Amino acid sequence: MKRYLFLLLPLFFNNPIGAQREQKNRGNKELSEKIFGWSLLQPSSGNINGKKYTTPGRSYTSDQLDLANIFIDWIKKTYIPVGGLPQFGKYALPDCKTNCPYVPNGVGVSFQMWKPCYTNTGTKIIRAQPSSHEDIQIYSNYLPGATSADSWINNSNQYIFTLYYTPTLKLISAIDQKTIQPKLDLIANFLELKNNYFIYLTAGGEQINVILTPLSKIPLHQLTKAEVLDIGTEAIQRALVSKDITDWQYREYTEAIAFLKEKHKNTLTQPAYITSEQLTIYSFNKDPDLFEQKQPNKFMFPVYKFDTFVYSDSKKTTPVWLNISFPYYDPNKANSKTVIKEIYNSMVQNFNYQYVYDYYYNPETIKNKPYTLRNPNIQETNLKNYQKLY
Repeated sequence: MKRYLFLLLPLFFNNPIGAQREQKNRGNKELSEKIFGWSLLQPSSGNINGKKYTTPGRSYTSDQLDLANIFIDWIKKTYIPVGGLPQFGKYALPDCKTNCPYVPNGVGVSFQMWKPCYTNTGTKIIRAQPSSHEDIQIYSNYLPGATSADSWINNSNQYIFTLYYTPTLKLISAIDQKTIQPKLDLIANFLELKNNYFIYLTAGGEQINVILTPLSKIPLHQLTKAEVLDIGTEAIQRALVSKDITDWQYREYTEAIAFLKEKHKNTLTQPAYITSEQLTIYSFNKDPDLFEQKQPNKFMFPVYKFDTFVYSDSKKTTPVWLNISFPYYDPNKANSKTVIKEIYNSMVQNFNYQYVYDYYYNPETIKNKPYTLRNPNIQETNLKNYQKLY
């Protein structure tokens, strides 16, 4: 018995009775209903630091990089953080260091409102664990919802992707579009926009995207079946040269492409729709046929690339288009978060979309006029529902 007593004694001394235990996510419920404001803004992130950026092979003017600062100013004037620990990152797109995708130049900012909690001593507010956040994003020339083809198909001179929307950002399925249209119409009624714009949803309907542009559609080129098959042939050749596929796989895929060309010879010039959300070298088979919809596949995805002019115009200060993204709030949804509710309220009721549109596309109409909230009284009323953190 003495031996066992000796072994157990250190356990009691290391965990004395009455010692304080670590509390996970202490105070999260309380903090989720508090006004944080911008005083607790966390250190910024991103690949833009002043006039410097880390995207190789790209060039951005000082005016382009300054777009991120302009966006930050607009968001700070529009939204007061409630229920979230704020942080932002400034980014030049594409955000990469090697093997960068051939996407248009873009600049913008991502705001994260992190789920908060107190440290165990209650003296500091930190991110709750597991960490999660709700986002507000503003980017030039960025298209949410696009799914990139694989790295054998895409390279430094080519960017192919699918998007379950038409170039006018209507869902491919007319039935699906009809289902969500009332939700989009409700959002549009709040925005008070006179000029051209598009609204669509991503992230399973959880994220709202508002596109501002003078264009009548997003500048996309839908590939034909022939173009998709030719791109596949080139990608399979690259994969063989880099020894990422075997000779046997190479023969299998090239035979499948030849089979598909013969099978679809009368429709090769038609726009391509494929059964998979991502186009890869593994998409090319005799069966299943990537161009044929079969059960249980519900969706067919158009294959796109950006129009050529987008790449040159994206190097200018004025965006080809501007995307503003924020979470959708459904008051009838169980466990709806206050942080989402207040982001949504601010972005649909107070963000000045018309001013932002005119700032880039009708600058003479807002000359010498500062950015202002559309409904400052609504913001003031909404914030009265919460207590300030300090």
